[in-house]
Formats: sequence, structure tokens, C-alpha cells
Amino acid sequence: MIDLVGVGCFFMLFCCGSVALVYCFHYFMGSFSSVLLFPLMVWFLGTMGVLVFSSSLLFSLIFWEYLGLVSFFLILFYANMSSLRASLVTLFASRFGDVSVFGMLMWVSWWADVSGLVFVLFYLLVVMTKSACFPFISWLLEAMRAPTPVSSLVHSSTLVAAGVWFFLRYGCLSSVWVDFFLVFFCFLTIIVTAVCSIVFMDLKKIVALSTCNNVSWCIVFFVCGDLCLSLLQLITHGLCKCYLFMSVGDLMSQSGSSQSSVGVYLGRYSGRFLPLVQGFLVLSLCGLPFLGVFFSKHSLFSLLLYGGGFGLVLVCFLSLFLSYVYSVR
Repeated sequence: MIDLVGVGCFFMLFCCGSVALVYCFHYFMGSFSSVLLFPLMVWFLGTMGVLVFSSSLLFSLIFWEYLGLVSFFLILFYANMSSLRASLVTLFASRFGDVSVFGMLMWVSWWADVSGLVFVLFYLLVVMTKSACFPFISWLLEAMRAPTPVSSLVHSSTLVAAGVWFFLRYGCLSSVWVDFFLVFFCFLTIIVTAVCSIVFMDLKKIVALSTCNNVSWCIVFFVCGDLCLSLLQLITHGLCKCYLFMSVGDLMSQSGSSQSSVGVYLGRYSGRFLPLVQGFLVLSLCGLPFLGVFFSKHSLFSLLLYGGGFGLVLVCFLSLFLSYVYSVR
């Protein structure tokens, strides 16, 4: 089905995918590894491209399974024990979402009831597992063992947005209880990931935690009733995070493949613009005025100041403050 959600997600997928495929050859310097990785990334892009235009649970379930399979092979690319462990953790975590989609399909077919407790539980599991919401954050951190081109395309901008896409596409199946629990777990995810980003030392995991943080905001925006704000947040974050991951990958390569936040440095071949690009992308992701996700967050905060409760406003501003803190770090 061609609509605003499908076109918006496909636009983000096209922009991130076209650059990530070129970056794949740059990262591996034209070696045989890039030749092996390229078809896997194309397979992922094709599967995701078909999925975003699907409008039935059965069709979505089929390509949902393909996404889990191709992400397993992408994480397993380096073929060592740590990659095997990470790919299995990711596969098992994604199984929760896959089984939940199947359970939703069976429940609707048999009972035609979208307000029951079982259906609500299935719906929550689908959105939370694919969006890496708390307590399903660990699979995204493990997925960072994949090559940097894979992380920049799959695990920082597109695959982790599958849960948001599902919520936007099948929002008509949601209920008051689903919205309540999603907002609760999303704000919990935002605070937990922000605190972890402040204390973690692994640079790729810090960027991954930032992904969980920003994707949770997309769900909050849609629960508040604004589809356009949610899509704006999703697309802006996806593009900025994809390009940020590529620049971080170059930075780590020039630092002797170090992933420690205190062990990276700007080499002689970094160029004068790399620090400026990274600074611009980080400021766009944290919501600095008139950059990146500022427009979506500013609209929500303006609405809450005039019509929200004190507790909700306090949590929102705490989340915003923590995002500035870990971005500066």
C-alpha cells in the first residue's frame, strides 16, 4: 500500500542504502570482503523495501521472517565466536517479535478481537522487540559486532525502525492499554539508554544506545496523535545516524580499530571536515535549536507545556537534558 508511511520509510531506506553500499567498498578498501558483503546488504534493502509497503499481517509476517534471517547472516559476517554469539542473541530476540506477529494473526483470525489481553501482549512484544525498547535493548548492542557498513545501514537506522513502522502501519489495531504501556516503556528506555551512554566506553555501543533513545521518541510522538512528527523524527534520525556511523567507522579505522571512546583520535588522513561533520550530526541528533530532531521535539514540548501534566513535562525535560549530556560527551 502506497501511503505516507510507506513512502517516508522507503525514502529513508533509499537515502541510507545508496550511501551505505558505496561506503562498503570504501570501508574494506575494495577487498574481497566488500564483494561478499554487498549482495547481503542488497538482499536486506530489497526485503525491507517490500516490507514497508505491505499492508496485511500475513504479508508482513513473511518479510518479517526474511529480515531476521538476513540480519543473522550480516552479523555473522566475520565468522568468529563473538559474531556467532551476537547473531544468535539477535536472532532469538527477533523471534519474540516474529512469534508475536504470528500470534496476532491467529488471534484476529479466530476471535476478531483486538482489545483482549493476549492481543495487547502480542502487539507490545512486536513493537518493543523490533524497536529495541527496554528490556529488549541487549540485542542491538550485540548487533554492533557486525561490520561498520552493516551497523550504519541495518542496526542504526533501518532495521531498528521496523518496530516504529509496524506501529505506524497497524496503529488502528492499538488500544488505550497499548499506548499507555508503550509510552511508559519508551520513556524508561530513553532514560536508561541516556544514562548508559554517559558511562559506557565502547563508541559503537554509545551510538547504538543513542539509536534506542531517538527511536523511542518516534513512538511517543505517534501516541500523542501526530503521524507527521513521528515520521519526521524517524527520517531525520535515520539519515543523521547512518552518516554518523560511517564517520565513526572511519575514525575507529584510523585509530587502530579502537572502539574505546578514549582511544580514538584524528589521524593525519582524517581531513579538516571530519570533526565538523561529526559535530553537526551529533548536534542534530541531540536536538540543538534549528537542527535535526529539534523541530519534532520542540513541537511536542510546546504541546505538553500548555496541556500536559507536571510529571510528564518533568520526564520529557529530564530526557532532553540527558540527551544533551551524552551528546556532549
